[in-house]
Amino acid sequence: MNIDKKVYAYCTAQSYKIDGLYDFLQDKYKISLVRDVIVVESDNKNLAFIFSYGVCVLWNFDYESEKRLLEHLLKFTTKPIDEHIVEHFAYHIDDKVSLSIKHDIIILPQNPTLFCLALSHALAQSIKLSWFETSIAKVIQQTSYISESMANDGKIPLSRKQIAKERGRIFSEKSKILLQYDLLDTPEFIWEHPELEIFYLNFARYFEVKPRVELLNKKFEILQEIMEMLADEQNHQHSSMLEWIIIILILIEIVLVFFH
Repeated sequence: MNIDKKVYAYCTAQSYKIDGLYDFLQDKYKISLVRDVIVVESDNKNLAFIFSYGVCVLWNFDYESEKRLLEHLLKFTTKPIDEHIVEHFAYHIDDKVSLSIKHDIIILPQNPTLFCLALSHALAQSIKLSWFETSIAKVIQQTSYISESMANDGKIPLSRKQIAKERGRIFSEKSKILLQYDLLDTPEFIWEHPELEIFYLNFARYFEVKPRVELLNKKFEILQEIMEMLADEQNHQHSSMLEWIIIILILIEIVLVFFH
C-alpha cells in the first residue's frame, strides 16, 4: 500500500466570509455546501473542506494548488492570523478496511468524501483549539507580572487607567475565544449522519479534543482570577482616592473654620 498522500489542515484566520467565498469559488472549482462547510473538488478529484471559523483542510492537494486556494481564502478572511497553524498527516485508501488512524497514518475506505468530511471536522476542531491554546497562553504570559507583583509586593504597579486598559485587553482576548467556543461541540453534520459519529468521535479522541478543552477551561479560570484581581485593585485605588478627597475636604473645612 502506498503512503504517498497527505492531508493538511490550516488555521489562517478567526473566520471566513463563507457566502462571499462560496460565490467566488464557484467559477474556479466544483463546489458544494454541507451545512456551513464549503466542499471543494479540484480537477484531479482531490478534496478541500473550508470551515467558517477560519480553518481549511486539504486532501492530497499539490503545492501549487494548495497555495492558490489559500491565496483565494486570504481575500475573504476576517482578522487573519499572522502565523498560520498547520497540521498534517499521511493517509492512504484501502477498501478492505474501515476508517481508522494508526501510527499517525489515516486509513480511508473507497469513495471517501463523507468520511473525509467527518475526519476534517475533528481535525479542524483540533487545529482551531491549538489556536485557542496559543492565544490564551500568550495572554497568561503577558499578564504573569500581575500575580508575581501581588505575591512579592502586595500590590499591582499600574495606575487606574492602566488597570482599566489591562482588563479591557484580557476581556477582549477572552471574548474572541468564547464567541467561537461552541464550534468545539459535535457538529450538526454528524447528527445528520449517525453512521459517521463513531468515526468522528474516534478521531476527536485521537486528537485529545475533550481533555484539551477541559485544560483550556482551567486556563480561562486563571484569566478570570486575574481579571478579578485587577478589578479589586482598581476598586481599592478608587476607594483610596475617595478617602484622600474626603480627608482633604475635612482639612480645608477645618482651616476655613480656624481662620473664620
